[in-house]
This record gives sequence, C-alpha cells and structure tokens, in this order.
Amino acid sequence: MIQFDGDIGAITPEILRACEKELEDKVKKELEATITKAQKEFKSDFLGIGQIFYQQHRKEWKTKFKPKWDEAFPEIPIHVDVKIKILNSGTKVVPLSEQ
Repeated sequence: MIQFDGDIGAITPEILRACEKELEDKVKKELEATITKAQKEFKSDFLGIGQIFYQQHRKEWKTKFKPKWDEAFPEIPIHVDVKIKILNSGTKVVPLSEQ
C-alpha cells in the first residue's frame, strides 16, 4: 500500500504510476477471485463469459462449446489483464512560487 507522510507536495508521475500499479493489482486479484468463485463454487457463468466468447468466435461456440458449456465453463482457464490509467488526480497543484 502506498504511504504518504502528509507533506507530499505535488503529485508526481511516479506517485501516479505507483497508484495505478496498486489499483491494477487489487482489481486483478478481485476479478480472479470472482471468476474462480463463478467457475468452482457456483459453476455458473453469471459473468457472461460465454456470451463474450460467442460474440468473438461464433463458429467455434456453436460447434464446440454451446452444447456442453455448463460442463466446460468450470474448467476453462481464464486470464485477467488489468491496465489502469489515472487521467486526473483531482488535486489542485499550487505552484512553488505561491508557497
């Protein structure tokens, strides 16, 4: 977790990147836990992963996966890649000349 000592001054690109990285890691961990729960505990595609696969690979979906999706879904490896870009820090930066 990123720690601030109370007097950080301006938010630097390094601080923003550290925040982005920490958020990426947390979101990825949460998504992976949710997918695992859907696949292993509930054995239910409540996330709509089959629908997304159908939209991108219609022929394979119809011939290979649709007939046995309920059995295939819990075993399909799903990889999560999270990219976060903070566009605005929401802070007002006071120029050094005014401090």
